Amino acid sequence: DGGIREYIAIRHDITKIIRQEQRIRTQTTDELTNLPNRIQLLEDIRSTKQPNLVLLDIDKFFTVNDLYGIKVADNVLIQTSLRLNELVADCGSRLYRVANDVFAILYEEGQCSAGHVVAAKLQQLFSEPFSFNGIEIHLSCTCGIAKGKKSLFRFADMALHEAKQKHIPFSVYDDGMAKRDEHEQNFLWLKKLRDAFVSDRIEPFFQPIVDNASGEIKKYEALVRVIQDDGTPASPFFFLDIAKKAKLYPDLTKMMTKKALALLSHTPFEVSLNISVEDVVDEQTVTFILEMMEKSGAADRVVLEITESEGFENFDEVLLLTSKVKKMGGKIAIDDFGTGYSNFSYLLKLRPDYIKIDGSIIKNIDIDPVARVVAETIVDFSKKLNIKTIAEFVHSESVLRTVKQVGIDFSQGYLVGKPQPLGEILSSNLKTGG
Repeated sequence: DGGIREYIAIRHDITKIIRQEQRIRTQTTDELTNLPNRIQLLEDIRSTKQPNLVLLDIDKFFTVNDLYGIKVADNVLIQTSLRLNELVADCGSRLYRVANDVFAILYEEGQCSAGHVVAAKLQQLFSEPFSFNGIEIHLSCTCGIAKGKKSLFRFADMALHEAKQKHIPFSVYDDGMAKRDEHEQNFLWLKKLRDAFVSDRIEPFFQPIVDNASGEIKKYEALVRVIQDDGTPASPFFFLDIAKKAKLYPDLTKMMTKKALALLSHTPFEVSLNISVEDVVDEQTVTFILEMMEKSGAADRVVLEITESEGFENFDEVLLLTSKVKKMGGKIAIDDFGTGYSNFSYLLKLRPDYIKIDGSIIKNIDIDPVARVVAETIVDFSKKLNIKTIAEFVHSESVLRTVKQVGIDFSQGYLVGKPQPLGEILSSNLKTGG
């Protein structure tokens, strides 16, 4: 009996390993061409000592889809991968399909010809027409070239973009491109931001925070989004720095505060607002936040989240704001805890109601014993100070299980709920009778 049980256990483990390998392979392999994909490329860049990258974009490939259909277009992509494979085999470089009509060639410095020589060979490769059932399809390509580990893919993409703009066969990245691209993006997002203010398209999206004991939503965090012309929401990653440089940040905070607190009159949940150092030191912004809390009639359900790594050089202002918020019945959360000062003395003075454990600690808590110990330490002293803990970046069932085992009170992340607009939350409440 003992031998059989042991055999079954080993068989189960091997099956699990095989399935994991198959899943990983699926995640890193392009289904059509069987080439490694962008995920694998980024991983290989990290492990290459002196990487060089050529991005190849098939010019106006959409016309193949439009004229001949998906079946022919797919066949052309497969033919392209076969041709490129022959080219890269000569110098030991690696080939990837990173987007619909974009391929990448990665190689070590000195392993292949110079990037512009590779690009010339690629142009020659496309001079021969592709064929399908007697149909000849003539195509061309454009290339972007870059080298060095730092932002290699982004730099090669910039070079590709410049080559397309200038209608030239290829372009090699230089530092001027990054500056030009940054300026273009700044102008673009500043215009989008100003237009969003004028047309009232700055909206709070609300991400649920779930009680780990009951599994119920207890609160929401308000996250700013700019609704673009096509209706898609843009995260602050794209426009927050621009807003600060253009002196629009106070207006952004005020609009978010006003709209986010509107949720309080429709639901019984707490609502968290993110407060930065710029907000804390701006007297008008602070006054506006406190007035809106008072007007809401539900100040006891407002939570101000202050990022640990920000603002504590202005600790007196932070302390003054938090004391006023607490007098009104509001609550305080320390956001991104574990990434900044982690100074216990200011915790004792601020006496926050919540500590949000940073996602960098939580995301691997199920497989990283050090991360787990750090989280357990935070939970231990938080309980002694009667402070509730919230885990950020809960993205898998395994992470959620570990978070519960560690004793963290609440969870937030894409597993428990994605950010959504106010209308969807109210609609959901109506359906559930909340």
